[in-house]
Amino acid sequence: EYLCHTCATYPRYTQTVDERLEKSMTVSCPEAARLILLNEEGIDFIIEEEEVAKLSPNQTPLHFWDIRMFAIELLQTRSATIEERLIVLGMFLEKLDQLEQSLWSEQLPQLIVRYSDLIQDREQLQLLQSLPNNISFQMDLVRHLLNERIQSRISSQRYIQCLNALINGLQMVEGSTIEQSMNLYKEAYTTYYRPFTEHHMYMLENYLVNYVFKNTFPNNMKQLFEQFTRMIVHFVLVKLHLIGIASNNKKLATDDVLQCIQSFSKTYEHNYQFFSNVLQKLKDANYTTMAHMTILIKS
Repeated sequence: EYLCHTCATYPRYTQTVDERLEKSMTVSCPEAARLILLNEEGIDFIIEEEEVAKLSPNQTPLHFWDIRMFAIELLQTRSATIEERLIVLGMFLEKLDQLEQSLWSEQLPQLIVRYSDLIQDREQLQLLQSLPNNISFQMDLVRHLLNERIQSRISSQRYIQCLNALINGLQMVEGSTIEQSMNLYKEAYTTYYRPFTEHHMYMLENYLVNYVFKNTFPNNMKQLFEQFTRMIVHFVLVKLHLIGIASNNKKLATDDVLQCIQSFSKTYEHNYQFFSNVLQKLKDANYTTMAHMTILIKS
């Protein structure tokens, strides 16, 4: 009751899922971002009874709960890197997407067991690390961000700081070559980004788990892999910003990650046209397969 009208609602996010009222928060708010991302123990879920107005019916698709909870379980498997978790999740969703839905009731439990075993199999996960990298698409994404800045009026100064650091850090300026930018990307990834995330992987984990929960992922069983691709676009763009910032600052800190994810989400969370354009670029480049997603995730 002490909050103003805006803060009494935003950044809180409520929605009806079956006969439940789910409450979450968006990381586009600085304080919500701190509460979500800095939780080293990981996101947990509280179920409690409370009196609410009559809920509007909102029935979820068959198998929604099994898929969603398995996705969260995979994303919180800390014996694997965040990239390995995403790749295994994508493999699971692609396999399920390829099955006739009439077979899901029979096949889904077996698939969950298979990919639960895979995420714990270090030998198999090591094979994923041997796949080639391809940073060229990330450089295309920087150009897309630059075009977006020119075409749209971005009001968030916090995000403009992050975008400028990305541009300067990867030298995406006139007179620089794509090879120079790619070399800076590789150097920043190895020197700053990877060592930081090895000790702060929970920040990206929490970002993705919150994404799955808040967006009721997957809410369309006929577009499982497309929804996964959309989530990967969010992840890759955040990762791209962080690597550029690290290259610019010659370090990466928790405050950098907080500012980046919060301001990026505030700027693009409801910009559906922007993400549609990026997804179209993926389709045009024939990148909407799991093989290409794997390369994009680990690059």
